[in-house]
Parts: sequence; structure tokens; C-alpha cells
Amino acid sequence: MPELVVDNSGFGDWRRQMLKNDRQRAIDCRENVYLILRYHPLWAGCVAYDEFAQRVVIRKAPEIDDFEVGHWRAEHDLQLGFWLSQSERMVVKNKDTLGLGVLMAAKRACFHPVREFLDGLVWDQVSRSEDWLTDFLGVKKTPYTMRVARYFLLNMIARVMQPGCIMRSVPVLEGPQNRGKSTALRILADPWFSDTHLNLQSKDSFQSIQGVWLYEISEMESFSRAEVTRVKAFVSSRDDNFRPPYEGRTIQPKRQVVFSGSTNESLYLRDWSGNTRFWPVTTEAEAPINLDGLAAIRDQILAEAAFLHRAGERRHPTRDEEKDLFAPEQEQRAIEHPWQARIDDWLAVGTFERTTVGEVLSDCLKFEASKMLTNHSQDVGRILHRLGWQQKRESEPPRRRYYERPARPKSPPPDPSELPF
Repeated sequence: MPELVVDNSGFGDWRRQMLKNDRQRAIDCRENVYLILRYHPLWAGCVAYDEFAQRVVIRKAPEIDDFEVGHWRAEHDLQLGFWLSQSERMVVKNKDTLGLGVLMAAKRACFHPVREFLDGLVWDQVSRSEDWLTDFLGVKKTPYTMRVARYFLLNMIARVMQPGCIMRSVPVLEGPQNRGKSTALRILADPWFSDTHLNLQSKDSFQSIQGVWLYEISEMESFSRAEVTRVKAFVSSRDDNFRPPYEGRTIQPKRQVVFSGSTNESLYLRDWSGNTRFWPVTTEAEAPINLDGLAAIRDQILAEAAFLHRAGERRHPTRDEEKDLFAPEQEQRAIEHPWQARIDDWLAVGTFERTTVGEVLSDCLKFEASKMLTNHSQDVGRILHRLGWQQKRESEPPRRRYYERPARPKSPPPDPSELPF
């Protein structure tokens, strides 16, 4: 083995810091690759690490053929190796040596493109954050849609400024196919948008969302109940776990992406146990989608959202808003359980003020005791809750659970003009 000679006199002359053999020739090692990429006049400032996409990029193209601004790909390793052999007389035999040297140099020049973009925006002080869904997607203006419009923008900003912050809600754009819903979302987050199919059962799904600010989940009406549950769990995650290129181990970066859904249907929420994470809005209810108008004003919409985020504006609905504004909208899109109408009719004709899950299963649905399953009980309990029956528990042992009938609507007093006397 040749003896390594390390010069520690400083980095004024970077070539003196390169590791050399006893004949003073540069050694094939990642440290020398790093030094060349950091300090060589052709390479200084060329490679950087995109903290948003979690990958190495060419931020400034070196004056060498076949190198352009963009993602650093596997073929760039080979091209770099060839250049080193021709220009520096350093033959790197192992491609991992090249990759690790590139990563070392890039990590010394980290940047975040979305933050840089947002920091460069200047808001013109015209408020649009509550109206952009109405003005450009034709959504009817209501207290609910105004809040969805603003909260979603604020969550977009928060996710890149505070990676890993809580963001559990997914706006869902409803409307006919091929009318511009996806294009509107792309305009909003361009160039950090994606709507490619996302396989949530694959470990690669975490890597697929790196470098994406807004990810569209399309055709929500086609999801099964199990798939909707999986979507809810995935979009609620606050970090990701995967192994990026050049990394020898898995990393767990804080999540920076937000999600939006789209659908052509009016009934699509299948998980009727709870759909609070979906914020549905109907596009083209008031006017056609205006893509050109949205593109023209997009930067100002985001500039205002960034301003509001810095001011500490709330980005999630309050409890009262959830109950009074959001829940009714979600309820309208929920697919009814096949037992609900039958149970509702049975409860309506009953004279009792309380009932149990077991009584509904046996007396209404005619289940035999031996065939009653846990999931049947859960379904009935959720249906009763949806119909307004309140779960309570007896105060005395054995303290069985039961459901109490909601207050019956009072009949209006008779009209005196219609009385027979």
C-alpha cells in the first residue's frame, strides 16, 4: 500500500490538500473527488443538494460537454469519471467512490428551491386567499369554501417552511372530467406538482413524493373503503422513510408535500366512520374554470399565503367550524351504508326511547346471535350515531351501553283558521 500524504496547511491551495501517494499523485478516493468538485475552477458551485427533493443536482452547468442544469443522474458519475481520468489523470475505479465524493460536495451547498421562490415574492396587499376557488375554479362562495381556500394555501406554505407540521386534510375538487381541475392544481404548485399514480403499498411511494409540493390523488370515487383508509393514513404521516440515491442508509425527512383529491362523482366518501380529512368543493358551480386567470395571479395568491403564514394565521378549522361548516359538506358526499335506511325506518316507527346495538342486529336486521360479528356491531353503532342517537351507559352495574333517541321534533300548533269551530 502506498503511504498517504495529507497536507494540513490550509485550503488556500486546494490541490495541496489532495491525498497523494508516495509519488505525489492524486489517490483514487472520495475525498479527492470532493475537493475537485468544490474548488476546481470548472466545478466550483456546480453541484448542490436540493433539500426539498432530497437529491443531488447540477445547479450551475460546468463548461464540459453533456452536463446541463438538472438532476445529477447515474450517467453523470461516468462522465465525471472520464473527465477526471483525462483532465486530472485520476482514474476512479469504483463508481461508489464517485457517488460519495459528489454527495460530499453537494451537501456543502444545500438549498431549498420552494423557500427561495416564496422568499422572493412580494405581496401587492390585495386579498385573494379566500376567493381564489370562486374566482378561478367557479366554486360557489360560502363561509365553508372561503375557509377551505385559505386554509389549504396556508398549509401549502407551512409544509415547506415547517416540514413535518400537521397537515391531515385533503381538499377534493369535484367536477366533470377534462375541464381543468388537475391543470388548476398544477398551475398552483408549478413546477413542483405531480399526479402520477401513487402505489401506497410500495416503499417507493415515500421517495416518489420527494420534490413534490402538491400531489393530486385522482379518481377518488374508485377507491375501496380499505384504500380510503390507507390514503388517510398516508397523507397524515409527518415524515417519510426511504433510502435515496448515494445514501448508504435510510433517511427519515420531515414531510413537505400536501395532497389534493379530484373526482367526477358527487358521492365518493366511503369511510362513513369519519371523513373529516376530506374538504370537498364543487368546481364550475358558478362559472367555468379560468386557468389563464389563475396562472396570471398565482404568484400573488402564494405571496399572500406566505405573508399570512408569517403572521401566524390559523390554518385548520376550529371545532365549531368543523361541526357547522365542514361536517355537513362531508356528509353530503358520503356513500350511505346499505343498512342505514332499514335501521332508520325501524327506529322511526318504534315507540322506545332507547335501544342497543344487539337489539338492532336481532330485531331490525334479523341476525342470529351466533352470526353477530364485531364489525357488525361497529357498523350499527356508527349508523345510530349518524342518525343522531347518543351513546350512553347505565349508571348501575353491569353498566351496559345503549343509545338514546334524539329529541323528536315538536308538531307546530294548529292554525286557528283551520279549526272546525
